[in-house]
Amino acid sequence: MKIHFITSNKGKIKSLNSYFQNLGRPDVEIIPTNLNLIEPQADTVAEVSLFKARQAFQQLKEPVLVEDGGFAIEALNGFPGVYTKYANQTLGAEGYIKLMDGVKNRNAKFLSTATYIDASGSEHQFHRKGGEVSIAQKMSHRDSPLAWSVLWKVIWIERFKKVMADMTEEEVLANYTGKDSESSLNIFAEWFVKNNQSVNSNAFLGHIVTVDMDRKLGTKHPKHGFVYEVNYGRILNTISGDGEELDAYVLGVDKPMDSFTGRCIAIIHRTDDNDDKLVVAPDGINITDAEIDKKTAFQEQWFKHIIIRKQK
Repeated sequence: MKIHFITSNKGKIKSLNSYFQNLGRPDVEIIPTNLNLIEPQADTVAEVSLFKARQAFQQLKEPVLVEDGGFAIEALNGFPGVYTKYANQTLGAEGYIKLMDGVKNRNAKFLSTATYIDASGSEHQFHRKGGEVSIAQKMSHRDSPLAWSVLWKVIWIERFKKVMADMTEEEVLANYTGKDSESSLNIFAEWFVKNNQSVNSNAFLGHIVTVDMDRKLGTKHPKHGFVYEVNYGRILNTISGDGEELDAYVLGVDKPMDSFTGRCIAIIHRTDDNDDKLVVAPDGINITDAEIDKKTAFQEQWFKHIIIRKQK
């Protein structure tokens, strides 16, 4: 599955990829795309996002995603709002600190709307939840690899007692996916996964995935009685060709596990059954086709199949 994300902002791109990865869907391919779009004069970020998404879809005729955001400072009557990008360019982080010099009310709020237009042209909008922050007394001088704005250097996150630019990747993810505050991109990713669970198993090749085990190493099949010689489970939030969640064998692990995160190194494609299986192993472990056939024969012996690898 491919989505044209209309942005060149590396921080936003990395964040969106992280959301899909954490949802167990590394198969969703985010394509950063730069287009020459008209910036409309509008009163809300939702209007701006929708206007630009419609332009992008008209040009590409493929699924597009546009996220537009703003920043509202309470003491300044919501400034800069939809003009945040211009304010960031002209004021910079240091300018915001000077602007707020002596101001006691330092409350502020992030605003954002993600607009997704699918292949049929249907429009969907996702609005940020929460986003209340405050202006720091002093700016950070750290350039965070996740930052998508100079605002990261002046925004104070009380939960972590830090300026955003000084937060770790784990702290940033927690801040954007919490119950009280959730980014529009994360809300979009959750909606997309929920509504697009049918997957192409080949798209998982080479990606890190998490397997939720429902047949642990050493257990018996409840109906057929054979013993599982490896851990065997499923990839949550997916639907494979048989209408069930995508299954996976975990190789290179010699103990029963509840879940396992590793790299998908191969696909067992059944030629006489619509039920492909992922082969997942610890990252960096090389397992030959012959070894895969031997370790999965306890179940695959009854099916004609081929082993598919990622093309180099």
